[in-house]
Amino acid sequence: MQQIKIFIFFPFVTYIVTSFLLSNAIAIDNPNSTDLIIEGEILENTIDKQLKATGDAVLIKSGKKIQADTIIYDQVSNKLKANGNVRLNAGATLITGDELSLDVDNSVGEIPNATFDSDTENKSSINQSIRGFASKLFMDGENKTKLSGAEITTCEVGKTDWFIKGSEIEIDNKTKSVDATNARMEFKGVPILYSPKVNFSFNQERKSGFLSPTWGTTTRSGFQFKMPYYFNIAPNQDATVTPRYMGKRGLQIGGQYRYLSENYEGEANVEFLNNDAMTNKERYLINLKHKQQFTKNLSGSYRIQKVSDNDYFSDMSSLVSRTSRVILPQEFRLDYQTDEWKADLHVQKFQSLTTRSPYEKLPQLNLSRSDEFSKIKSETMFQFTEFDANNAHNKFVSTDLKPRGYSDGDLKPTGNRFVYNQSFSTSLIENSYSFVRPKLSLNFRSYDINHGATSSSENIAIPTTSIDSGLYLDRSFNLFGEAYTQTLEPRAFYSYTPYQNQSMLPLYDTRLMDLNMYNVFSENQFIGHDRIQDTNQITTGLTSRFIDSSSIERLALTFAQRYYLSDRTVLNDPLFSNSSLEGASSDFLFAATGRITKDLSFRSMSQYNPEQSSTKRL
Repeated sequence: MQQIKIFIFFPFVTYIVTSFLLSNAIAIDNPNSTDLIIEGEILENTIDKQLKATGDAVLIKSGKKIQADTIIYDQVSNKLKANGNVRLNAGATLITGDELSLDVDNSVGEIPNATFDSDTENKSSINQSIRGFASKLFMDGENKTKLSGAEITTCEVGKTDWFIKGSEIEIDNKTKSVDATNARMEFKGVPILYSPKVNFSFNQERKSGFLSPTWGTTTRSGFQFKMPYYFNIAPNQDATVTPRYMGKRGLQIGGQYRYLSENYEGEANVEFLNNDAMTNKERYLINLKHKQQFTKNLSGSYRIQKVSDNDYFSDMSSLVSRTSRVILPQEFRLDYQTDEWKADLHVQKFQSLTTRSPYEKLPQLNLSRSDEFSKIKSETMFQFTEFDANNAHNKFVSTDLKPRGYSDGDLKPTGNRFVYNQSFSTSLIENSYSFVRPKLSLNFRSYDINHGATSSSENIAIPTTSIDSGLYLDRSFNLFGEAYTQTLEPRAFYSYTPYQNQSMLPLYDTRLMDLNMYNVFSENQFIGHDRIQDTNQITTGLTSRFIDSSSIERLALTFAQRYYLSDRTVLNDPLFSNSSLEGASSDFLFAATGRITKDLSFRSMSQYNPEQSSTKRL
């Protein structure tokens, strides 16, 4: 048999000469998946039988690219063998090893001591590719890979926290799924889970199956073990069932169901323990949430939380965020909005796990509107609320705020409240470096109050005037070779509200706020509508910002303090004794925010009392 050997040591020339001699095997123009391209520093050809490339050898065929020190290709069977620094690229998949035998057309072959990555083009997405090592890797068609003595992970390169190791692992790139036998999961080198069979997905599609178990111990429930099972019901629905064994209490079943649609979404969480071995009682938790858009303007929602008893969270949970919960809301809401009006209907009840409970709103109706005419902005708000005391907490206890005339053990006053707030504001000055914005408000309240055996009606109307003003100054400077802009923004805010006696009014939903940087430039220090603070005050502040050439605010410093020009009579009520707002001036407030890098920022706030020479808050 005639044998032609070609010895050429430049890959580009090799490609041209080989293409000329093997014109039936290689297509120069627009090669497709069936064309053969072979390169090497040395090429040997046995006519119509075998091709051998040595030295930086490359073979491309059927969508695959093989690189190695030596490649031997059989033209009759379309099989090849490669040795030394083998790299196999098929689409986004990369496999490396010391040697390779491959049926090119059928994608069947094996590589011992192989490393692999199923998606080299998508390095930024967690759980989108799978990579690892195998003592032997078997290719079984275009999409299936079988591994022997393997370890795999979906972590990004350089961030490998966990591995799954198995005696046999099968990867299906079409379904993006993995089946592992005698599987052991390791986290940072520590084994945390073993299973004779494991199946999971490594794409964005969810898959039914067991999730990672958790275990631990608490003094109240003893040893605990959870084994969640996830159900992929539909693209927009899923559920999780979690059996939970507690050594001191028994077997609890937990469940979560989630759903999502174009017009609605929701979640249901349930926990149920048929018989608590420590209390001999049935114990449960229900937590339901739902939101729905009925029409373009009308939407609604509900939230229902309920537990079987007051000690449920302290007994059954090991999380401080749950054990500290004492008020569970049960509320329904309807919202309607147009270009001019906003309206909502709100019904709210509570399950209280302590000796006190907020007032319940049965119901509350809000109606508001914003208008602007002749540079005057109008804000209108109506609110009607029917307040009722929680049936189990309808008497005052020592920790309650009690209006004048009430004592511990008295029935809480109930009834309804009508609120009408109207404000008008404008900008006398508004330009790039200054503003002056006066505002006039009317605060009207009307009450029908039930005091147990008696009832009464109360009405108040209190005006408020304020004026907000400020300047904006800036300068450019260089720091360490970088261009910056520094701003200086002084601000002054004056507010006046006359005194009117409100001690006869109940406190349904109102509390006195602590003074801080968020409310120091406000007219009323109360949150809620049952009290309106009398004020004759001025607040001054100064902000300086440092902005770099990319318009990123690197640092912002703000100072503010409020000065009282007269006493606040409403605060003389014993309900608000020892308030920090009773001095001639407020605490000195300071805030600093900054961005160190794109992902790292900081925020700091402090409060200093100059009369006591002490820092009250950091």
